[in-house]
Amino acid sequence: MKKILLLTLTVVFLSISIFGQEKQSAPKIGLLMASYINLRWYKDQEFFEEKVKDLGAIPMVRDASNDPNNQLNQAIELIDSGVKVLVVIPVDSKAAGAIVSVAHKNGVKVISYDRLILESDVDYYISFNSVLVGEYMAKYVTEIKPKGKYIFINGPETDNNSLLINKGVMNILQPYITTGDIDLVVSKYLNEWIELDAYLNIEEYFNYTRDIDVIITGGDILARGVLMSLDNWELSGKVLLTGQNGDLEAIHDILDGRQTMTMYKSLKTLGQKSAEIAVKLAKNEEIEWSEKVYNGKIEVPSILFEPVMVDKNNIRETVIADGHLTEEQVFNR
Repeated sequence: MKKILLLTLTVVFLSISIFGQEKQSAPKIGLLMASYINLRWYKDQEFFEEKVKDLGAIPMVRDASNDPNNQLNQAIELIDSGVKVLVVIPVDSKAAGAIVSVAHKNGVKVISYDRLILESDVDYYISFNSVLVGEYMAKYVTEIKPKGKYIFINGPETDNNSLLINKGVMNILQPYITTGDIDLVVSKYLNEWIELDAYLNIEEYFNYTRDIDVIITGGDILARGVLMSLDNWELSGKVLLTGQNGDLEAIHDILDGRQTMTMYKSLKTLGQKSAEIAVKLAKNEEIEWSEKVYNGKIEVPSILFEPVMVDKNNIRETVIADGHLTEEQVFNR
């Protein structure tokens, strides 16, 4: 009886020991969120965390509340806690270079997620092609309105994606501006990705004149602010309006004819792929990179996915088919 009891205890001890070793050996992966000011970021985090766990690693997430100093402190905290890789959505694309420096001093690799960390030795970059985002938006509206008055409301310059979107938009608009067919009456970077800033800037213009044909915005959250102003002046549905992200409210506004189109970026693709790469890096496995992007200092190994244009004609084939939104969310209101 004693032998059986001893054998049982030994098996239990070994099981606990092996389990403990496996848990202890599981790599920790840090995810530094910039903020949750846009609901899309909850989805990014969800897809990322789920995939990291599926791959046997431990995700550790922090939210900087849009404060670059807070984000740096959180990076130091995660590094001290033993993360092998930091995945960073930078609050400020230049200031985040400090995160890269402290990470490298501690043997931690850094993946720049969605937004490129500039002028640094960041290890890798994974995102969507934001120049194409700008080009696709501008192409869409210029095909409908090749002549007229345009407004371009973009995100903050501290977000490198805003600069890339601007480049894409101007790649398309500049020839029309040069010929005089398009009058770009307002082109502005906002301080933050928030509705209120977009609303106040459009209201300022409308207090002067309501003569406008097209408003291009860098994101759906900005388009919502523009719509608040358009509603005030009974212009909703009369002015072409673009956005980006495929937010549920934007899809509803597209169906209602209030917003013209949005650029959809598959957050599932981005989140899961970033998780896969982070875990591979933590295990020192080889990664294949499709291209390189210059960040002002080095050519950063990168993966850039292509965005998808969404209007009222292809909602089911895009955001619903991809699982970003459900049929019920979109149509049962």
